[in-house]
Amino acid sequence: MAITPPTKFAAIWANDESASFVTQPIPTGSQPAGRASLNDGFPQICFTNPNAGGIPPDGRDFNGILYMLTAAAQFQQAGGIYKWDSVFSAAVGGYPLGAVVAHATVVGFFWLNGTANNTTNPDAGGVGWTGFTIASQIATGGQLGFTSATVLTLSPKAGGFLWVNGFNWTVAASPTLTNSGLAASTLYYVYAAISAGAIVLAASTTGYTVGTNGIATKSGDATQTLVGMCQTNGSSQFTSGLVRSYWNRALAKTRTVLGSDTTTASASFVEISTTMRNSFLVWAGENVQFYLDGGYATSTAGGNALTSIGFDGTTAEQESSVLGGPAGNVFTGAVGISGIKTGLSEGLHYATLLGLSSAGAAKWFGGSAGAVSLSIGTPG
Repeated sequence: MAITPPTKFAAIWANDESASFVTQPIPTGSQPAGRASLNDGFPQICFTNPNAGGIPPDGRDFNGILYMLTAAAQFQQAGGIYKWDSVFSAAVGGYPLGAVVAHATVVGFFWLNGTANNTTNPDAGGVGWTGFTIASQIATGGQLGFTSATVLTLSPKAGGFLWVNGFNWTVAASPTLTNSGLAASTLYYVYAAISAGAIVLAASTTGYTVGTNGIATKSGDATQTLVGMCQTNGSSQFTSGLVRSYWNRALAKTRTVLGSDTTTASASFVEISTTMRNSFLVWAGENVQFYLDGGYATSTAGGNALTSIGFDGTTAEQESSVLGGPAGNVFTGAVGISGIKTGLSEGLHYATLLGLSSAGAAKWFGGSAGAVSLSIGTPG
């Protein structure tokens, strides 16, 4: 059977009555001369026969309590939500678990209480409160970043709200993820979930799916929103260049430098040195910028030397640098290669320095002056 909602209070009881006939507000503590209070209601003397010394209930108090009740009911019936109140909090012993209060100044921003009997002020950074908004605009205001070898942090960006499990939650507390329990040399996706009314981060090797609302969530668990990915090193720690945020991506640049002069006499492209490997992470569909500079030289036997860049192996990109001339002469030149790599799969990759020599051994400069360097830029 359908239940019809009760009639709303379109007017507050005794709102138009003279203030002389309305006790407003009703006092909390006991009152003299038979007057009503919140603690006592109408005192016992009001129930005593006036002929036996009783005092009749005061109509002003009737109007007053009905005024308070109907005013509060009307506010709630109209969809109002109270703001945090220090006096009220102290009087009731703190806000109960699950209470919701409105932000003191920001319309549409609310605080959810995750602590029983909470007396702290959420608008002043009080503990136990989690901010959120109720809006049709799905927020993605978080950015995952490297903090240290053992800590990643989700920082507020673009409004500071993140859509998690069908709701916008504040990232103001900057939740962190530690490397505790993570495996070495492993790619992890980082997800945000809600625990005790606050955002928490977790790492998982499980991939994600993108919903029709554009939010990426953990495959098989839509309550966890994707916020980034990271690759642990051989010590199960984080590396600054191997942390990527899914939302609010910032340009990341990594650079490797050849440590010492290195030669090759190979007639086909080979990797000049594994120390030049520049590792990076990409999201699906991203393009990567690369830049190679420095110096190299042919041998006294003459011939040509070529320099290029390879991704995940020794297949050279189209971009290359050539150095050569008449046989029997030594030629020294500068490497200057730049371009954009497309078509990389999502996850971990590396770029490296490639070289070949058509005759004799060619040399690529390392160390300090003229050292070959390889820079990789992942999209912002």
